[in-house]
Amino acid sequence: MKNLGKTISSIAKKLDSMEKRQDEVIVLSRGLIRDCANAIRHLHTGDLKEARALVREIDGKAKKLSEIKQGFEGTASQAFQEYIEIKSLLAILENESLPDFGKLGVDYRQFLSGLADVVGELRRAMLIALKH
Repeated sequence: MKNLGKTISSIAKKLDSMEKRQDEVIVLSRGLIRDCANAIRHLHTGDLKEARALVREIDGKAKKLSEIKQGFEGTASQAFQEYIEIKSLLAILENESLPDFGKLGVDYRQFLSGLADVVGELRRAMLIALKH
């Protein structure tokens, strides 16, 4: 029982550290999701320059999220799906190759979900084109 206080203190420090990282993952994920939605909106309004600029910012945030997500993969999952969605949509609209999920630090399941979401955005792009 002599070392109980030390043990509890050590565990508390570890939990504090994990909580701070979890908070960072949550904030970064929310920002990434919001930025991806804005980039998609720019694509649909024809503002490719702004969409590309925002995607460059998103790339940096996604890389950071990939580096800190360990233990909180579920929390970051939606953000990575949205990331793949915008990266894939931009690639398709610019007739480029689809992104490599491994190079982007994204799990294959998130990649597939993001790719599936692109179908809806392509439909939306087609409907916008038909209106004009």
